[in-house]
Amino acid sequence: MIQEYKVKERIKKKDAAGKITYKEKEVTKYRFKCYYTTASGERKQKCSKYYPSRPKAKAAEDKFLLECENRVHFHGVKFSDLYKMYKSDLINNTEESTVITKLSKTDNHIRDYFKDMEIEKITPLTIRQWQMFMLDKEYIAQKEDKAKNIPAKINKYSKTYLTELHTLLTSILDYGIRYYGLIHNPAKLQGNFKMKRVEKVNELENFYTLEEFNRFISYADPEWTDLFNFLYYTGCRCGEMMAATWKDYDGKSININKSLTRKTKTGTYLIKSVKTTSSSRIIDLSNNLIQILNKRKEYEKQKECFDDGWFIFGGISPISETSMRRKADAAMIDAELKHITIHGFRHSHASLLINGGMNIKLISERLGHASVTETLDTYTHMFPEQRDVCVAYLNSLDTTKESQK
Repeated sequence: MIQEYKVKERIKKKDAAGKITYKEKEVTKYRFKCYYTTASGERKQKCSKYYPSRPKAKAAEDKFLLECENRVHFHGVKFSDLYKMYKSDLINNTEESTVITKLSKTDNHIRDYFKDMEIEKITPLTIRQWQMFMLDKEYIAQKEDKAKNIPAKINKYSKTYLTELHTLLTSILDYGIRYYGLIHNPAKLQGNFKMKRVEKVNELENFYTLEEFNRFISYADPEWTDLFNFLYYTGCRCGEMMAATWKDYDGKSININKSLTRKTKTGTYLIKSVKTTSSSRIIDLSNNLIQILNKRKEYEKQKECFDDGWFIFGGISPISETSMRRKADAAMIDAELKHITIHGFRHSHASLLINGGMNIKLISERLGHASVTETLDTYTHMFPEQRDVCVAYLNSLDTTKESQK
């Protein structure tokens, strides 16, 4: 039932002199009162806040009663029901490689933990307990190699990975609000993972300086050095590098116009469009990299049935990402360097350019970022030596002032 009320409001006004004054004015407001049944069967009355018009009050009442009805009707809905709906929508509306990535994360870390829980009983405390469980969870980053006397490497999940998991969980629970009358999303109320700053700093060390890269490349398998040089000196994403063919190389630059993924249901590779519109770009190459690619192409041309449509790295078929990772790990261990991911070579390229004093817009375009802001947000905090340059410059100004006295 919609009720009309006369209420007094303070109206803010400015007088002729610009001074702010307040004046009370009687206005008409509306609110609804209604009875509803809770999920436990208890009868209660609801008295709403004031609304500026009758239609808005009525719309709010209808929405409230519908939510109450859903909560009663879907009382006892389990998390597994939400997950089925989320999974169906994901498969039907999302790119295949993205589906495989997200389902792998949810199946391994979310589904089994929550599957038998009723969604209305999942609280922020429940989410916090899951977060604590994930913070303690470990995985095998590197298998034991008894032949080389290399022990297994056990790691905890990175902040970035855990943050992605929380985002996925939040998305699934949003289905409870949208379709099952859940009032609040407990994952949003709890908030994302909170980790010590030191862990974040360690995560931001996922790059090599030029000195570290030169040491890495000296220990890498000679058959793979071309590839690692390409990643380090272009800043390409892994999928972009894997998809590059000789048609994309003109002797001085590489045309980035596609990407490759092996995350498919069939297990075969899939050529797809680049990540974003701005990811489509032409990257000018250094003389050293041009020499490497020219030498590589001459070698490939000696093979029977060579074609410019061949992959630069792999030939008729693209290289295996698993093999690439294995070769990189082996070189890092032999060189006694910190471990970085394949994507870390992209971060390394950005580091190289920023510390070389390159224009930030040029770096952004070379990396295929949507904006300079993305580049700044992602990389500038990784390089403390830039702060030293800033302080040195300011100190030089002080020295100049002293000399002028």
